[in-house]
Order: sequence, then structure tokens, then C-alpha cells
Amino acid sequence: VQEFAIAGNTSSNYARMIKATNGILYGVMAYGGANDSGILFSYNTSTSSFTSLYDFNTSNGTQPTAALLQAANGKLYGLTRYGGTNDKGVLFSYDIASNTYSKLHDFVQSNGESPMSPLIQATNGLLYGNTMAGGNGYGVLFSFNIATNTYTNLHNFDYTEGYGPRCSPIQATNGLLYGLTYQGALTLKGSIYSYDISSSTFSKVFDGNGIAG
Repeated sequence: VQEFAIAGNTSSNYARMIKATNGILYGVMAYGGANDSGILFSYNTSTSSFTSLYDFNTSNGTQPTAALLQAANGKLYGLTRYGGTNDKGVLFSYDIASNTYSKLHDFVQSNGESPMSPLIQATNGLLYGNTMAGGNGYGVLFSFNIATNTYTNLHNFDYTEGYGPRCSPIQATNGLLYGLTYQGALTLKGSIYSYDISSSTFSKVFDGNGIAG
């Protein structure tokens, strides 16, 4: 059993680990490491071997709190809550074949900041996620094209439809993305929304009411 005390700092584990196609577990910690800004690590269940793979830092992202995603291209993708050029977080990749970390996008207030929830990969191959702040001040829904490393702000959340999403959207069998907002909407208790990736259409589909949600 690994005791998580990295470089003299007790780490904080917010996100679950994932099992990659090579059979190894991968995860992130929000603190600890050489810079006390978090680490990306692996754990080999066959050998009970823990390996710190990358130390996060101010320029390349700090405090990763969302679980990693292994995309169809085999690379891991993740988010940090802070750090990067604007100290608003970054979107990054980690190539498990070459052990290479790459910062792919610096978040900025106008296009979303401080992402907390994991990315998903939809059937069109794009990654989707949200931020709890930024945009118009209420968070955004975004996509990221891993073929072109292109970030797109798809929708700015607002007070009337719900805002501050703290969990990932999912893709349903009808192809639409569905997600939750944390606050706002008709009853100020958040909402369920949908996003049609074919028509780029956002819809609020349910207002939380304190009884059903």
C-alpha cells in the first residue's frame, strides 16, 4: 500500500484513478510533488509499484482535481484548476508511450476558467468538458479537438439556465450531451441541460426544485 507523502508534502486526492489500455492505473494529486502543485502518477498493480511521472508547476498547470481520460489515440488528457499562462488552469495531455507531458491550452477568464470535472470523449472524437467559472462569469461548456489541438467555447452558462457546473457531461444513446449545473435556473437550485453536438444547440431541460433535485 502506498502512503501518499510526496516530497515531504501530504498529497490531496480528489479524483479517481483510471486503468489505461496498458493495464496500469493512472491518477493525479492536487498537491505534493517537487513544487507542491500536484503530480501525475502511475500504479502498477502487478508489481505494486508507484511512480511519480510529472510534477505540476506554475507555468504548466497546478492543482489537478479532475480524473484523467484516456482518449482513442491512447494519450491521457486532463485539466488543472489553476496555473498556466493566466493562472486559470490548463488542458494537458500525457503520452504514456513516450512519458511526455504537453500543455495544450491555457484557460482564460473570457473562455472559461478553473475546470474541476473530467473530460469526456464523444462519438465524434472531440473532447468535451466544462468550467465552473469564466465566460460571462458563470462557467462554460467547451470542446477540444485532439487532432488539431483546438479549444472551442461552445456555450456560456448564465443565471437563468443554471451555472457553475461541477461535474462532467455525459453522452446519451441519442447522441446528445447531458449535464448538470450547480446553481441558478428558475428555482436557483441548478438544472439539467442538453447540448446537441450536431446542431450546436444548448437547451435547459429541467429546473432543480429541491424535491426531485
